[in-house]
Amino acid sequence: MKTTMIKVMSCNEAVRTKPEPNTALLRILDSECGSEIRNLTPLNHPESYSFIEHLTVDDIIPSYLEYEPELVLFETRHFEQLRAFFEIAENYETVIFHCSAGISRSSAMAILFARYLNRLDLECVICLSHWIRPNPWILSFEKELNLPCFPEHLIPLRKKLYQDVEAGDKEVVFQSAVKLLKASSH
Repeated sequence: MKTTMIKVMSCNEAVRTKPEPNTALLRILDSECGSEIRNLTPLNHPESYSFIEHLTVDDIIPSYLEYEPELVLFETRHFEQLRAFFEIAENYETVIFHCSAGISRSSAMAILFARYLNRLDLECVICLSHWIRPNPWILSFEKELNLPCFPEHLIPLRKKLYQDVEAGDKEVVFQSAVKLLKASSH
């Protein structure tokens, strides 16, 4: 079975969610939780998940370390863990990514997963799902996935989609997503 749905959630949403069967979950922790899983808010239905992985990384970009050196920046070691999760998660029907707010880290990792699957449709759905602001540093690891080149003629449309996501107008995001999907089907 291949992934047909990717969801991005806040911690509160993920804790309350009772997933459908055949669902994988990536819980993205703040470093203040430490690597101690016991410090996490427990899931209400952990038995309902087919696979759960944890990744500890803060929502920062490299320049933040100058001011808060104790924070954990997403690095190659985290990316290797993320790629291993992708390799397992692609066999699940639904994959859920959650961080504290469900806005930055989880959306960036979900977008990377959609790109890993080469599913532009799922990437567009993530952009439309709710208010997101994907962490640009995490997205910069796309090259590490060794994906096939994104079609040159679609790059400006994808860039426009993410500019519209940043601006926050859902109607404009929808229009950009439709244009991108239509152009990709030619």
